[in-house]
Amino acid sequence: MPHRTFLAVDLDADIRDRLVRCQRDVVDPRDKVNLVSLPNLHITLNFLGDVADELLPEALKTISATAGQVEPFDVDVRGSVVVPSSGPVRMLWASVEDPTGRLSGLYESLSDSFRGLGLRQEDRRYIPHVTLARVRFLVGIPAFRQRAQRFAQEDFGVQHVREIVAYTSVLCSDGPTYTPLARADLRV
Repeated sequence: MPHRTFLAVDLDADIRDRLVRCQRDVVDPRDKVNLVSLPNLHITLNFLGDVADELLPEALKTISATAGQVEPFDVDVRGSVVVPSSGPVRMLWASVEDPTGRLSGLYESLSDSFRGLGLRQEDRRYIPHVTLARVRFLVGIPAFRQRAQRFAQEDFGVQHVREIVAYTSVLCSDGPTYTPLARADLRV
């Protein structure tokens, strides 16, 4: 049975708590949005889609080998972003700044490795972020954008990245359930 798989950087508890406060202040209770729950807040690195059982061990080995090539680094979780920037709103993100370039480099290295295994490839440019909410309907788009703008420069915290986590995701009616498959340490 295939596993819906993605790679992520977990966030420290204090950063997740600050992000939840942002969610509460930006979203109007009358809006129809799917808030990402506190334990599910993360920086997505690569989304692999459905990975067949027979490919999973090789994919996990590749993840570990690739992560082991990268030194630990810091990223800044800073500022809210409404996506897209104009027109109907689809998402609320927290921006992730990658001053060392190692997060983007890790993404590229993993993507290259997965290409060799025949796994799914993203067809868009990698933009590091934390998804806070997926929007279905807003009572007032301008008001939502204005509330989000109050957090545009917010410093949610610095995340020290020492490992990446491979998760399997099961979609449920009350939101996805993420289960860690493996953890891969960065170079020590």
